[in-house]
Amino acid sequence: MKKIFISIIASLVVISTAYAEEQTLQEYVQEACKQDKEKFCSRVTPGEGRLLACAAAHEDQLSGQCSHALYEAAEVLEKVVQTIKYIAYQCKDDIKAWCGNVKLGEGRILTCLDKNSSKLADSCQTALVQTVEKK
Repeated sequence: MKKIFISIIASLVVISTAYAEEQTLQEYVQEACKQDKEKFCSRVTPGEGRLLACAAAHEDQLSGQCSHALYEAAEVLEKVVQTIKYIAYQCKDDIKAWCGNVKLGEGRILTCLDKNSSKLADSCQTALVQTVEKK
């Protein structure tokens, strides 16, 4: 069930900041930590968590801006995980029934649930209304 909801993270992880109207969490952290990355991790090949490991290794030397961005990112990701768990629990039967053959990724499961909203259990509909902002 975890893998199914990883596909909706992209729809949930948008952060508003004083620096930009809207940007993804990744863009926000990259912008805030750009100088720190160049200073401490310029020789690190991105991928598989290596940049985060490098940042952790230099945690006591990171700028306040970067440290704050990483802290905010951790908070947002924690909320996303809790949202995914909640939706997964409330919608598991509906996902199996209506979206079981939908390819994962790019919000397709969430789109499928939205297209089948009239067929969803009340608990699933409530969970979606409470957690997913309509755009």
